[in-house]
Amino acid sequence: MIAKDGSVAAFLPSRKGGLYSAEIDLALVSKGDRNKPMYKPEYWAKVRDLELHSLKTDPQYKCLPYGVPRMGEPQQIIQQNNQLVFLYSGYPSLSNAYRVIPLNRPHDAGQLQEETYKGDSVGHWEGDTLVVDTIGFNDETWLTAKLGYFHSTDLHVVERFTRHGNKMEYQVTVDDPKVLLQPWVWEPRTMALNPDPNAKLPEDYPCSERDVDDTDVR
Repeated sequence: MIAKDGSVAAFLPSRKGGLYSAEIDLALVSKGDRNKPMYKPEYWAKVRDLELHSLKTDPQYKCLPYGVPRMGEPQQIIQQNNQLVFLYSGYPSLSNAYRVIPLNRPHDAGQLQEETYKGDSVGHWEGDTLVVDTIGFNDETWLTAKLGYFHSTDLHVVERFTRHGNKMEYQVTVDDPKVLLQPWVWEPRTMALNPDPNAKLPEDYPCSERDVDDTDVR
């Protein structure tokens, strides 16, 4: 549809009339995501600004780690005596990342003071479900790979892994009382387990800030 002045700006849900700066609550080609974090009113302007300028503001374009929960479910889980090791691959910002999940201790007070990208994780079993509790984050990552969903250092993430035969259900609950009105529960994901004992993780390609040209980005 064209406006009377010949422009299409009046019909696009963005401030500049551009297809790539659409408002978060709307979608141009598909139904918008109804499950989203509910930020306190004073923080929505920041979310929209981060999304609008995501080629400059998204931490992945600065080669920063994805962090939790953005890095999602692991590609491989290694079980040791009193801990689990999560291995990741697939994106430059993951850079063959890993997480060590102790099963026999509470959170490390010293680690919490450091405020890291991946936080401090501890795990325990609730029946057949592995529950991983993570706190102690910095505020330099996003919750997901889109839409400017930032967080504070009060972020608290709980991941739940439940195996059903050769499938694994992965569910995440995100709480950040400083910026969110309520905890955000992700839609569960189901992963197919690879039965090949010789399967290998692909090596991630290196990330360089020089790979990102934001010269023409507003």
